[in-house]
Amino acid sequence: MLFLFIINLIIGLTAILLFFILYTKMSKVHSLENEYRQLLKEAEETISSFVFELKEDNERLLKKLSTNSTSEHNSDKEDVNQQHSFVYTEDATKSEDLKELLQYGERSQPLSTNEQAKELKNNGYSIDEIAQKLGKGKTEIELLLKFRQN
Repeated sequence: MLFLFIINLIIGLTAILLFFILYTKMSKVHSLENEYRQLLKEAEETISSFVFELKEDNERLLKKLSTNSTSEHNSDKEDVNQQHSFVYTEDATKSEDLKELLQYGERSQPLSTNEQAKELKNNGYSIDEIAQKLGKGKTEIELLLKFRQN
């Protein structure tokens, strides 16, 4: 009988020890889970702020492009009134005549930077060449062309 009592006591103490170990492991899991949730929340906030800043930068770029386009359009209108309209010919794609073609084209209205970039791209020029010819940055030209594709 004493033998059974000792075995029962050992089994009981082992069960208590196992419950204690299980409880500590579960508390560690819960704390890790809370840490991961916090990290995930911080990452989402960081990404959201980055996307928001990117959106603001895009809006500023579009505003700048539209103001540049309207100012170029107004100054080019005065030039068009003073000069004869340019007629499109086969030879006009040469580098010296290209600027005149893009500015005064078939419509007798000056082309905006967006239209100039699109026309140059259609004529087979690379983005680097377009940026160089229009005096703009490579990234700006890439963005213009991407916006025009959509």
